[in-house]
Amino acid sequence: MCDNYVFFDRVDTKAIKGIAIALMLFHHLCFFNDRLPIHFAFKDSKIIFLSSFANFCVALFLFMAGYGVWHKMIQGGNILDNIRNLLISFWKVFIIYIPIGFFFFGNQNKYATVEYISSVFSDFNINQLITNFIAWDNSYNYEWWFMRMYIISIVLGAIYLRYTKSINDIYIEIGIMLCLQLTCFILFSDKFNESNPELLSNSIIYKMLYDMKWSKVFPGVFMLGILCAKYNLILKLLDYNKNVCKNKVEEFLLAIIILTFIICFRLNIGRKVDGLITPLFIVAAKEIYDFIPVLKKGLTYVGRYSTSMWLIHSFYIYYFGLFRNIVYLTHYAIIDYVILFTMTLASSIMIDYFWNRVFKLRQHIK
Repeated sequence: MCDNYVFFDRVDTKAIKGIAIALMLFHHLCFFNDRLPIHFAFKDSKIIFLSSFANFCVALFLFMAGYGVWHKMIQGGNILDNIRNLLISFWKVFIIYIPIGFFFFGNQNKYATVEYISSVFSDFNINQLITNFIAWDNSYNYEWWFMRMYIISIVLGAIYLRYTKSINDIYIEIGIMLCLQLTCFILFSDKFNESNPELLSNSIIYKMLYDMKWSKVFPGVFMLGILCAKYNLILKLLDYNKNVCKNKVEEFLLAIIILTFIICFRLNIGRKVDGLITPLFIVAAKEIYDFIPVLKKGLTYVGRYSTSMWLIHSFYIYYFGLFRNIVYLTHYAIIDYVILFTMTLASSIMIDYFWNRVFKLRQHIK
């Protein structure tokens, strides 16, 4: 194992999360034609091109989760703290937005091709409320499926690290990663499901994992985050880049070339290559935002609110009709994106401020 360098300090972590959440908002805003306003679709090929790539945000979040789990474990921390903090962030949004949905958006006219978009809050059920509150179900917000994925990843990552802590050979661990990846790819494939239909009806865990869009690929990306942290692979890539280039300008230009190649490559091959390209993307992104300090500062600020922005943004583009009309006011992707981004970031800041005041008041009362 390499020496314990910490490549991702808090600033880098937030900057990468800032990129991930920016991609997520763009993907959800532009990509799904059946969720857009009826009789409307973004037709600009560049918008379609970029919105297709933007679901790469999931790989970035998974990679960062794996990276964070390793550092948490190596520092003697408890990964249950990660899960607890995520659930607290989740409940902060849930307690505010779900009542708003039922009180103000329970009776909406159909405004998208898929009907569920406008009718999520049309029928209140206590069992559904409970299962959504504990993140077992995501019927109140279909983009909350990642909650289960994240929690499962953290738990499995901690188990993996506990039983492989004596392994100090990267090639052995890459072999383990590839075996796990291949196993998941087979188990959660449509072909395997068609051959074993009883699994969906008899196994709650299998059905939950199968229903997750990224079940076939998440082990590779998540575990690669663990391996990159454990063996300092990102640091080695950065050092190699510095050795190849003569100065900061050359490093910046090379990063632009790498980033362009990654985008084109993934659009042609698909998300099954995310385990391969995610570290390269992060290295290129770091070179770029390190070269442009104001960009790094902006990404870091946004990354600070990335969890809340992920949990909130889909209410504005999918489930709350009034706000949806504001977001899609112009039907120009860039302008609509700025509107969505501003609304989501502002809401996240206000929610953070609100709960900080609540907790301070609670401490004062005590």
